Amino acid sequence: MVFWTAARTIDAAALGPRNIDHDGVLIYRQSKVGKPAHVPWNSALPAVARGWALELRQVKDALQVTSGGFTFLEANGKVRSVKGLGNLIAESARTAGIGKSAHGLRKSRLTAIAEAGGSAHAIMAWGGHQTLQEADGTRVQRS
Repeated sequence: MVFWTAARTIDAAALGPRNIDHDGVLIYRQSKVGKPAHVPWNSALPAVARGWALELRQVKDALQVTSGGFTFLEANGKVRSVKGLGNLIAESARTAGIGKSAHGLRKSRLTAIAEAGGSAHAIMAWGGHQTLQEADGTRVQRS
């Protein structure tokens, strides 16, 4: 879920069905910068993400098994704490051999958008960046 949305842990812990708008886009206001992020959810995937349809289906399937509540990432009917979610992500990534923190997963998604030919505006929308310079930083780091 964190890799798909590129959400910071503080935001991912609060995301749920209520964040999906009538067009099928998951929208949330980021806690850190106060700017909205727009992530395809039930909407058509943008050209840059069309090859990721299976990945999105897997995320949704996993969330259906574990959720059904107010947020996507609840545990035993309770909203996860930010710290608890961060620990869970780090542990799960280690177990899967990925070795990335939640921040690393966020950066990986935004880098994937850039590598797939996504524009700085696409990175800004998905990651909720405030400026083109921030989004271009993702593109430059992988060149």
